[in-house]
Amino acid sequence: MHSLFLMEILNLRVESIHVSIKETVSVDLMREGGVNSLEIKGDMNLHVSDDTLTRIRLSVAPPPSGVGAEVQFKQHPNVVKFQAQKERVVALKDPSRGFPVNQPLGVLKWRYSGKDETYVPLSSTSLLYLCASF
Repeated sequence: MHSLFLMEILNLRVESIHVSIKETVSVDLMREGGVNSLEIKGDMNLHVSDDTLTRIRLSVAPPPSGVGAEVQFKQHPNVVKFQAQKERVVALKDPSRGFPVNQPLGVLKWRYSGKDETYVPLSSTSLLYLCASF
C-alpha cells in the first residue's frame, strides 16, 4: 500500500517533509523492583514530497545526560554517520544529491539493550494500599 494513501486513510496531515519516529520498549521488571532486562528499538523515516526540498539536513537533539555509548545508532548507507562529540545530523553523504521524492526512506535506527532502569520510560505505583487495625 502506498504510504501517501495510507497517511490519507489514517487522516494524517501530509507535509512537504514528513518525519515519522517509531520506538518500541520491551522490559521485564522484577516484582520487588528493578529491571531484569530492557530493550529499546527505534527508527526514523523521512518522506520528502517536494522536489525543491530534497537536500534537507535534520539535526538530532543531543542525548540526555547519562546516556552513553551503550545506545547504538545505525544510519542508512547513504546517510552521514554520527561523529563522536559533534552535532548529530541526518543528511546524505553526497551533498550534491537529494533524498528521493515521494518515497519513504528509513534514515536512522537505534537500539539499547541492558538493565539500567533509568532508561525505562515509565514508572508505576501500586494502587493497593493496606490498612491494618487491631
